[in-house]
Amino acid sequence: MEPGSREKTGRFAKGVSGNPAGTRPVVRDFRERCKDWCSAKGWANLVAMAEAPDGEHRYRATELLYSYAYGRPPQRTELTGAEGAPVAIRYIEIAPVLGPGMPGPPPDTAG
Repeated sequence: MEPGSREKTGRFAKGVSGNPAGTRPVVRDFRERCKDWCSAKGWANLVAMAEAPDGEHRYRATELLYSYAYGRPPQRTELTGAEGAPVAIRYIEIAPVLGPGMPGPPPDTAG
């Protein structure tokens, strides 16, 4: 990585890639093989499963087709505390562990 490729905050500067070499050839090849199978045989298999009158995987195949065609329905998650009460947020302060050579706590200036 070249000097000056990062900002002061540690982020990559605009227009600089964090992966200049790109995807590894092995990963690229595997991904292409998966795409080839899915476009040729995979689609036909999925449709056959969805159209099978008593197929074991009919429901899941149909669900998958609809999910890709129209998108999955939004999933809601309700966050509540015990018995529907508001969520309680606790702040717990943990004292630092001081070892040999570590500076101690700041002196008490309230005196």
